[in-house]
Amino acid sequence: MHEVGLVEEAIRRAVTVMELAGASSIDGLTFALAPGGHVTPEAVETLFGALSAGTPAERARLEFELLEQQYGCWACGRTFTLSQAAAACPACGSAALKALPGSDLVLRYVDLPELQLEAQARQSRPLRTRGEGTCAVGRRAARFTSG
Repeated sequence: MHEVGLVEEAIRRAVTVMELAGASSIDGLTFALAPGGHVTPEAVETLFGALSAGTPAERARLEFELLEQQYGCWACGRTFTLSQAAAACPACGSAALKALPGSDLVLRYVDLPELQLEAQARQSRPLRTRGEGTCAVGRRAARFTSG
């Protein structure tokens, strides 16, 4: 069950963002899931409940969105990304497509309490966490990309 490792890593990253922002708790996390993947919101919620116990993320609300799927065309060799299942290549029209492997679970946002961020926002200091995404001080304190 590699979902355990994915959720553990997401919690670790969220707590790092919280600490860098000077907050003491996490209000919410937004995850993006691969379309048709085997990681489900229910699995993430269950694992998150168990793995976040005793951490600042313990009471965080969870939200989910879909990742865009990357496809490769066998006919023309191009790759493209869509938010829904592809029926044909947008470049050549061929139906000979293959869904390319990608991330099953991506931490997109870390929501921190507004009051705790007011003092930090006055400093207007952008945050970075190990090159894994850009963090900006604000209500939605972190934006991670799937790349």
